[in-house]
Amino acid sequence: GTPLEIGLEDASGQHRGTVNTVMQESAPGIFTREGSTEVLAWSSTIGGLVTERARVRGGDILTIFATGLGASRERLPSGVDAPTDRLMELRTQVRVVVAGQALDPLFAGRAPGTLGVDQINFQLPEELPEGEEWLTLHLEVRGGHLIAPVSNTVRIPIAVGPGR
Repeated sequence: GTPLEIGLEDASGQHRGTVNTVMQESAPGIFTREGSTEVLAWSSTIGGLVTERARVRGGDILTIFATGLGASRERLPSGVDAPTDRLMELRTQVRVVVAGQALDPLFAGRAPGTLGVDQINFQLPEELPEGEEWLTLHLEVRGGHLIAPVSNTVRIPIAVGPGR
């Protein structure tokens, strides 16, 4: 809730204006494929990135990436990558909402070896809505003084037909 005034500078260091905002414990945003609302997701079942050609199925375990999910349980100095030798869970509670159904993630924390990137691993429900080719997905974050900030809504392609 602390008011912030952020000065903006160009690459040469020349002042280009200010932005006034309010500090938040979280401001979630899910990474998408460039120029789209399609989620950037990895499927352990597919063994690769989810695409229109490699669609998810019910029960698949997915990894998505986001930013702004709040502080981790373990503190790191500013500007230091998340460690690769251990997982760093978030202090906040993250829920993945897929087609209106809230799911608790298997893991929500810093993406190892990255700076400012959060990783969420979760399992899709076994039963997915019939007749749909895409599902919507967003994140809800709770914890501390938060009142469930919600991320952007993204789309994920799902397999259709038998065996979905």
